[in-house]
Amino acid sequence: MTDRTRADKPSEEPLACSLRGDDLANRRDWLGELAGRALGVERSARGVRVAFPNDAGLEAELRALAAAESECCRFLSIEVHRAGDSLELDVAGPPDARPIIDEMFAAQA
Repeated sequence: MTDRTRADKPSEEPLACSLRGDDLANRRDWLGELAGRALGVERSARGVRVAFPNDAGLEAELRALAAAESECCRFLSIEVHRAGDSLELDVAGPPDARPIIDEMFAAQA
């Protein structure tokens, strides 16, 4: 099953982040810092697509974030890809996860 199809089906994973305390605070800070570097956020029925400048260091950081989030929020599908002159971070999940997804990049909405 691909990440894209996983987001279209009801989640078998609990809709909860496994991070707590300082780990959760640090992750929120990291997301906030990345949100500040975003060029824009596009909302869809399944989640958000966040555009970033095409920068190798930033791409590595986005890929690290996607890997980290896949560990603590297994109900999300997170992909990083290049799109023309920018990088895109796609975050999707089941319908019940929408508030969580929206919160991740709320500063750029």
